[in-house]
Parts: sequence; structure tokens; C-alpha cells
Amino acid sequence: MKQRAKSILILSGGLDSSICAYILKNEKKNIYCLTFDYNQVARKELISAAQIAELIGAIEHKVLKIDLNQICNSKLIIENNILASSKHISTYVPARNIIFLAFAAAYAETIGANEIVIGTDQIDGGLYADCRLDFMTAFEKAIALGCNAYADKKNDIHIYLPLVYKRKEENLMEGIKLGVPFEKTWSCYENYELHCGKCRNCNDRRNAFKLAKMHDPTKYLCQ
Repeated sequence: MKQRAKSILILSGGLDSSICAYILKNEKKNIYCLTFDYNQVARKELISAAQIAELIGAIEHKVLKIDLNQICNSKLIIENNILASSKHISTYVPARNIIFLAFAAAYAETIGANEIVIGTDQIDGGLYADCRLDFMTAFEKAIALGCNAYADKKNDIHIYLPLVYKRKEENLMEGIKLGVPFEKTWSCYENYELHCGKCRNCNDRRNAFKLAKMHDPTKYLCQ
């Protein structure tokens, strides 16, 4: 019997990473979830990530504490809401995916995983350089060259991007088919009891359900 693939899923608890979680579950892979507590404002996404990891039957769910407040400037990080440069949009966290993927690569090499999964989509690629397909392709090559297990061909590594070629509403429809409990996911940049309904992520979330012509189970403070 062929051994099931080991997948490292970067799981934030948001729409995209939760859809990826259920795609991997449907593909019957052994899922190892990696969530980052980087001192983000949206603490509720950590709760959502834990819930999704449990629901998909993840083999492991590790939460890594890395305080990006020490080196990065972004609206999304607690106690660090003033941008150092006006060149960046306020929701940009410098090199976030580069940092996350590097940790995921170390985890993958340690357990002998052959893929790292991250839920970037078309919207993300249009805003953030480290969400773009050319970057992901280059980083995959860097892992293959820089990690002994892959450089010595003891194992292969692939960055799997299930959502990258589709619009958010298309991925949302796929998630609905797979049974993703969207009411348990968290997209908001804030950390209120409910989604704020005003930030970019809330607007993208609301618009995706509207375009998909699906019921939005999300409760928003601002309707």
C-alpha cells in the first residue's frame, strides 16, 4: 500500500487556509498544521486555526510564537501600528510568507514531508509580492537547494498552492462543496467579538459570498 503523503499546512484560521485544510482532507493526506502567533492583532484567528485543525483530524497542530513586533512594522501587529514607510500598504507585514515558509521548510525536512501548502489566491498575489506564483516557485527551488534532505535527493519538496489560479468566490464554492465550516473561520484584521465588517479582509469575505451567491454565515458588526 502506498504511504499517504505528509503535508505541512500553513493554517491561519481564515477562509483560504481553511479551504486548503479541507482540500487536503479530501485528498486523504496526513496533515501537519503550522500556525504562527506573530503578535497579530487578530488573536481570534488562532482560535479558529485550532478548531479547523481538530475538525480535519490533523496529525499535529503546532503554534509557533515569533514576535514580529521586534523587527516588522505593520497595522496587523500589536503595539506597532505606525508604518515606517508610506511605500507599503498598511496591511503588509514585511516578508511574512518568507518567514512562514522558512519555518515550514524546517518542519517539513524534520518529519520527511514532501509538500508545504499555503492558501494564497489571486487577490493576495495582486497585493503582496511574497504571495505571487513566481516567488513561490523560486522559494520551492531555494528549499530544494538549501535543505539537506532535498538537496541530497533523499526526499522531494513541493509548495502546493491549491487556490492560486482561482478567484476567491470560486475557491469559496469549492470549500462549500467540501464542507468547510466557514462560521468557524476568522478573516477580520480586528479582534472584536464579531467581524468588524469594514476592513479589507471583511470586505473581501463578504464580497466572495455575494459573488458565489451563497449564504454568508458571518456576523458583522457593521452591516
